[in-house]
Amino acid sequence: MSADTVIPKRRTSDWLRPAGLTEHPDYSVTLSTERQSACLGASWEIEQLAAHLASNVIPDDDPLHLVVRGIAGRIRSMSRVIISGLSDDSEPLANLEREVFGTARREAE
Repeated sequence: MSADTVIPKRRTSDWLRPAGLTEHPDYSVTLSTERQSACLGASWEIEQLAAHLASNVIPDDDPLHLVVRGIAGRIRSMSRVIISGLSDDSEPLANLEREVFGTARREAE
């Protein structure tokens, strides 16, 4: 680096802003392909862990098996919402909200 090199100054808040995530004035966000891929990979792994939890952790004859299976099912459902929200632009927002909140926010208002 030469003495003539000018390093642009960044605001402190710029250093805190995550790479690959852009927030827009209309409150929408844009993800980089790498960030989207990491999120989808994590969601897929969460779904696989939940499937394992539901079928392999507690024996079927244990009454807690039903509780674990219910929790694992909800975890899988939330993972699918994340996957659809990040990768399926044809999935209506109302469907995603219904899965998470029980009703779409637009229906509740």
